[in-house]
Amino acid sequence: MTMDLNKSRDRLEWARDDLSYLKKATNFRQFERAWNDFLTHANGAFVQLEVACKCSEQTRQWYAGQKQRRQDDQLMQYLHEARNADEHSVEKVTQFHPGSVMIGKQAEGYSNEISFSQGPDGRMDVQSLDGKPVLIEVRKPEVRLRPVTVKRGGKVYGPPKSHLGASLEDTSPIAIAEKAVEFISGVLAEAEAKFAYTMARKTHSRT
Repeated sequence: MTMDLNKSRDRLEWARDDLSYLKKATNFRQFERAWNDFLTHANGAFVQLEVACKCSEQTRQWYAGQKQRRQDDQLMQYLHEARNADEHSVEKVTQFHPGSVMIGKQAEGYSNEISFSQGPDGRMDVQSLDGKPVLIEVRKPEVRLRPVTVKRGGKVYGPPKSHLGASLEDTSPIAIAEKAVEFISGVLAEAEAKFAYTMARKTHSRT
């Protein structure tokens, strides 16, 4: 029996497709669907890898180490638990936050006294009354990850803040997905490099 990574690689490619759909989504419904699909396919890559690693004691031991590595990583463990929550509960794993505009936000060096008036063309005019510039803060709409709760035991996993021992500068779903794809790609590449020759040699010795 040889190690067959084809189905695991298929799931990884589907996860990459889901990542592409996340980036192209134009509304929350599209984004949520792509994210849920990503969770399923990213998890599926590991499920199929575990099956492939049942071909020898050496590969089983190697997979056990990779499984533990995944569990010890905050980002990868969160995705695993989020997939379980999405599949086995009514819990939402993402949340939409609408955009906003704040005019006259108080900050050092900016105006604390402003007035509003409507011009003849119907547009709103903002005027500083103290000669300082008016600070306008625009927040774009965004999708954020939600904490997920494990059904057994009730443990809560918050959105990841670190990955492979390093703090995450970007914790958006797309950035998280990119890190996960990179992680899974590395695991499969290691499996191929570590066992492909061994398996091929064993197969050759039988013929």
